[in-house]
Amino acid sequence: MQSFEVYRPLGAGEQIFWLHDQAHSLHFALTAQIKGKFTVTQLQQALHFVQQRHPFLRVRIALDEAKHPWFVEDRADIPLRVVQRLSEQQWQREVEQEIATPFIWSQAPLVRVVLVHSSNGAELSELIVICHHSIADGISVTYLIRDILQAMPTATPTVYATPTTFGQSLSVPPSLEDLMSIELPKKFLC
Repeated sequence: MQSFEVYRPLGAGEQIFWLHDQAHSLHFALTAQIKGKFTVTQLQQALHFVQQRHPFLRVRIALDEAKHPWFVEDRADIPLRVVQRLSEQQWQREVEQEIATPFIWSQAPLVRVVLVHSSNGAELSELIVICHHSIADGISVTYLIRDILQAMPTATPTVYATPTTFGQSLSVPPSLEDLMSIELPKKFLC
């Protein structure tokens, strides 16, 4: 039997994204262009580092007995697909392909990465991060790309981070409902 850690139920907004995705894919992609030399192995290590740091990069969605969706941890590496960079517009075709490929929400992780990699000395690559909308939005994936680049040694040593300097794992973010459920002081209650 596989063991996993239950994180928390999906919040209302997360559940709306999850439900909508079942009818019409609602995942999205962000792309960053990278200048400099690096190896696929270095990128894989960086993905491993960020997956340890960000808990939602290790989850899938599971239903409880009442059919309510929950985020649960199910350790699986972030899938990385590497394609050779043949043209300036190739990353656009890769994004189209990824957007046309739905996530299976019951399988972790709910994120995948494509590297359109230069191997001919051009030192120009595109990093495409695709996420299920229930675990991330555009701003959080922007920070995720930043973290990936910081965890990866590149031609610019100032953006290099090691597991010891990269920081500790972040905690599971609360749902929006939990963030907004504050108790008002009695003087504000009518």
